[in-house]
Order: sequence, then C-alpha cells, then structure tokens
Amino acid sequence: MSKLDVIKSGGVSEITVMFDALDIEKASYSLFDIAGKTIIADQDITLNSGDLSASFSISGEHNVLADGKTKDMRRVVVKTTTASGRVSEFEQYYAVIVSIELAVPSESFITLMEAKLAAIDMYSSDAFLFLSDHTQRQALIEATRRLKNMKFSLKRIYKISDSEYDRPQNVLATNALPFYLAGEFKGDAIDFSELTEEEYRALPDYFLNDMAQACMIEAVSVVTTGGAADARDEGVLSESIGETTNMYRSGRAATQALSRKTWRLIARYTDNVIRIRRG
Repeated sequence: MSKLDVIKSGGVSEITVMFDALDIEKASYSLFDIAGKTIIADQDITLNSGDLSASFSISGEHNVLADGKTKDMRRVVVKTTTASGRVSEFEQYYAVIVSIELAVPSESFITLMEAKLAAIDMYSSDAFLFLSDHTQRQALIEATRRLKNMKFSLKRIYKISDSEYDRPQNVLATNALPFYLAGEFKGDAIDFSELTEEEYRALPDYFLNDMAQACMIEAVSVVTTGGAADARDEGVLSESIGETTNMYRSGRAATQALSRKTWRLIARYTDNVIRIRRG
C-alpha cells in the first residue's frame, strides 16, 4: 500500500502516475472529494511519446476545505487511451487537513511545534524527530487518547486528600474545586470529552506542564520499539540472529495503558482506587 500524502488546505498537490503501456496517446485526470462529488473533470495531461509515467499538479484552489470541515479526502482518477483504443484508469488518494497544528486539549495535550522543541532535549527521541509532520501528529494524538483513558482526579490535581488527618484548610478548599470539569461524572474525575481550551488552561500550571511532558514521552514510546520488553509482551520466548540467541522469560508483566516513564509522571494525579459498595 502506497503512502497517503497529506497536505494543508489550499496547498498544491503533486501527482505522479505510472502507466502500463508504451503507446499511451491521451491521458486526462478528474478530481473527486470524499463523497464522490466532482471537483474538476477531464483535465488533459501533457504526454510525450513513449512515456511510462506522467506528473502534474493540482492547484490549491481545488484543495480548499469547505467551511466547518477540518479534513477531507481527494481521489484522483487518471484515464489513459492507447493507440489501439484500450482505455485504462488509475486512482490515487491524498488527504487535506485544515491545519498541521494540533488543538489543545481536544486533539493533543501539546502542540506539534511545542513537541518538536521538547524532543530536541529529550533522550532517545530521535525516532520521533525523524518522522514526517503527519506521522508526528498521529503519535501525539494516540498518546493523548491513551492519557485521556486515565482517571484524573481534581482533588489530586489540586493536591487535596480525603484523609481525616489532612489540614483543615485543604479540606475546606475542596468546595472551591472546579467540579464542572467532571461533566456528568459523579466523582471528581475530569471529563475530557467536552473540555474547552479555556477550561483546560484554567487548571494549575504544574499540571498542564506535566500533561504536555507526559504526552511527549508517550508519543516517543508509541514510535519506539522496546526490544526485549516488547518481545515479552508479544509472547516471544526466544529469537535467533545468526549465532546469537536471545531467551525471554515466559512470564509477562501486567498490561499497562501507558509506558512506565509516562506513568511515573502522571500517577500522582490519577485515582486508581476501586470502591465496592453493597447494593
């Protein structure tokens, strides 16, 4: 499967198509959106005798997203006709997005540019830095999805405990916590599904900084293989490379939603207590 190109809304798309015959006399292309609606039709492609491929550009005016859309697909259909009259069609696809940047916190807990800057000083982040912008976005979005699956407690974020020996002023401060961030949850867990950027930015700076760092660490973990740890998780008992054989223990660690480095950073903010009550 070929790589899916991603361009910004209004950008120019470069298309190259390979032919299956030497006697192509005529070629044209049409462009469609994700719903199959025709954007442009039967545009001639300049050819020379004996060409096995052709390259052409689709101007930015045809890659502008409609109002309210953040992404869309484009399907390019190239039609060729040989000297003998045989007609063939070739298809290519590319995606159009409104912006390469990520929205905080709906898409990521750190913007793409901030992630690139943070990765410069992060050990073992080369695997992330060498990726394309689109793949880096994918890694950050996946890391954010994993983090949002955790149960972040407002009390823990604001460093308030339920202990009867806690300082009285801390207990009283519980009444001032922004419980509206929990949405329809009965407890104090943050509901990220409808959290606006303004509401998210209202949380303590130290928590926002840790979440951005955790997102970056988890994104690096997403694109980095863990060697022996990954092999054990996949159930591999041994592997041989030439005359060298690596043996792994049969026991497997408990499955974790996050990498160990990420977990160490955000564990202080999560509530992992399971309460069982009688019905």
